[in-house]
Amino acid sequence: MSRTKSRILHALLAVAAATLGWPALADPGCALKQVASLPMRYVNQEILVDFTVEDAPVSFLVDTGAGVSVIGYRLASRLKLPVKTVPGTMYGVTGASEMHVATVPTLKLGQMVGHNQNFFVDDNFGDGQDRRPAGIFGADYLGAYDFEIDFAAGKFNLYLHDHCPDRVVYWDSEYFKLPFSPGENRTPSIKIPVSVDGDPLQDILDTGSNHTTMRLATARVKLNYDETAAGDPTTTFGGGASTARKTTYMHRFSSLEFGPITLRNPVIDVAPIDMGKGGAPETGSHINSMRIDQPEMLVGTDVISKLHLYVDYADSAIYFTLAQPPKAAN
Repeated sequence: MSRTKSRILHALLAVAAATLGWPALADPGCALKQVASLPMRYVNQEILVDFTVEDAPVSFLVDTGAGVSVIGYRLASRLKLPVKTVPGTMYGVTGASEMHVATVPTLKLGQMVGHNQNFFVDDNFGDGQDRRPAGIFGADYLGAYDFEIDFAAGKFNLYLHDHCPDRVVYWDSEYFKLPFSPGENRTPSIKIPVSVDGDPLQDILDTGSNHTTMRLATARVKLNYDETAAGDPTTTFGGGASTARKTTYMHRFSSLEFGPITLRNPVIDVAPIDMGKGGAPETGSHINSMRIDQPEMLVGTDVISKLHLYVDYADSAIYFTLAQPPKAAN
């Protein structure tokens, strides 16, 4: 989800007891098993890592909110990858579109190599030469591993699930742990409870969204938000399957709380998010199994970038400390 401006959230870390942990690598039996350590760039509030698709170096957006990984139609065209239309519908934050699939003969991520990998195809991405993300690294791939996002070092690290419980934070002895629900989809979400102005909401931690966003219907019903009366500044957003663009209202709330963190006076986008089928494709006889509830909020990289984050998909927990300021990319 793109934004025309970056905005500063005034953050205040709530006083809370941190979980006391021990560096994971101190015990050889609990050592993390790293499978990839990738240079990561934080550009326009997007988390980007480099892939090699058919020997072409490209950047992909790391997107925990996307149920499936995609490549841009322009990249598929440049590499002459056959694109097939398949039965079903792709759903994203702005609506639905037809489903198109391409098979990538050779895909490299660091030292990891995959062959004949299927990707959904999306018109919202570039060709790998136009300084735009060429695709999405989504939860269907991410969920097979644990991952760490280190903004200060500019690193995105992948690990095997095989480690001791609660022994993953090697960079500090004190950290926060926040359990999450993976949802009912075949690919996991990161669903965490949050509160806005004291009202509890259900959120998805979404590294693919560069600003924290509340569903317009939620704001109206739970927070008595009236977009007409509020007089908030607006912008537009797009992305996620559909090429449609929709109006976003930028509203300043009193507080946003999740886990031990409280943000004071945050500006949160209020938008007509439409993920009625969970942001994932529906195919064949599995249509009903792909449905999940609409997320009420997406916590985006404006908040995530303040953290040094480890996501443990196997144990459904997020571990984090406060991050050093992320490196700005040129």
